[in-house]
Amino acid sequence: MSPPSVKSLVRSWTSESRPPVITGYYSDGKTSGRVTARLDVASQSPAMLVLQDVDNNTELNRSDLADIKISSRLGDIPREFMFTDGGLFVSPQNQQIDDMLKVLKGDSDLSLLHRLESHLGLILGSIVVALVVSWLTISQGIPRAADAIANNMPAVVVDQFDTQMAVLDRTLFDASKLPDAEQERVRQLFQPYLNQHSQLNPKLHIRSGIGVNALAFPGGDIVFSDDIIQLVKNDEQLVSVLFHELGHLQYRHFLRRTLQDSMVVMLLLFLVGDIETLDLVVGIPALLADLSYSRDFELEADQFALEQMHRNGLDIDAFGAMMELLAASQQDEQQNKDQASGYDFGALEGFLSTHPKSEDRAAMVEQFRNELL
Repeated sequence: MSPPSVKSLVRSWTSESRPPVITGYYSDGKTSGRVTARLDVASQSPAMLVLQDVDNNTELNRSDLADIKISSRLGDIPREFMFTDGGLFVSPQNQQIDDMLKVLKGDSDLSLLHRLESHLGLILGSIVVALVVSWLTISQGIPRAADAIANNMPAVVVDQFDTQMAVLDRTLFDASKLPDAEQERVRQLFQPYLNQHSQLNPKLHIRSGIGVNALAFPGGDIVFSDDIIQLVKNDEQLVSVLFHELGHLQYRHFLRRTLQDSMVVMLLLFLVGDIETLDLVVGIPALLADLSYSRDFELEADQFALEQMHRNGLDIDAFGAMMELLAASQQDEQQNKDQASGYDFGALEGFLSTHPKSEDRAAMVEQFRNELL
């Protein structure tokens, strides 16, 4: 069935039985006021539109359709008719506007955006594609980009971290309470292995006030706590932790993690586009991505530690035993926190952990041993 002609459409719109159907609000662009207006077709050739004030039936604007800029349809968002003299007509009657434009322009095509948003299959397909692309970007693209940036970062940037220990000593760390003789013994134990990796510029620091912990920072600073030194059962276990921290330096994990976290936040902000929902919509995915990256880095450092233990003729079982000691210590610490807070976070402990599970690390040791056979 062919569409009605412009003349019949005009007759139908001007007929007493069918009043104009496109109504909205009009502002002249010169004042802040607006009036309720009605849009009519004034003539067929050229296609002329006329706006009338609904209240007093006076003409507000008359323009050729070709001179009017009409916004594309997008959902139920009101359409805008922008006139050359600065006037603006806004109407929510999208379907009536589409019907009018089909006749006057002889074009039955809707805007691409409207066709996309009106097609359920395309909507679902777009969601799936967006999710897959986002997942690939977060799981593959961002880590590779961060790795490339970190490994090609100018030395002058990394050198900026050389002053961090002075700041950390003032804000986070306390001086070691171990006897000087014990501190010197640990330094002598570590020195040959530090010399093996002199290209990383490693510098050993022994501090207290951070629990059972060892940390590595981009400038080469490696911090061992008093508690972790006192926790070990033998020197090989302590050396395995040193190799693990050297692995963090070797693969620039601190820099990569910082870069990856920043990229994830920027990506999620780009996808969400709403700063007001930053804490919930962006914060949770960014946290989960950060935890995943952290566990990957720990496993990479674990692998490095096992390789160095084997290279230096040390018992790789010392590494596995050390990880079990750390896991038990962390579990005790978590239980103490749960008791102090009155809540049990045990169910979420593994999910929200920044480190791999102890059984995963034990499996890595066993796999490494089998590869040596």
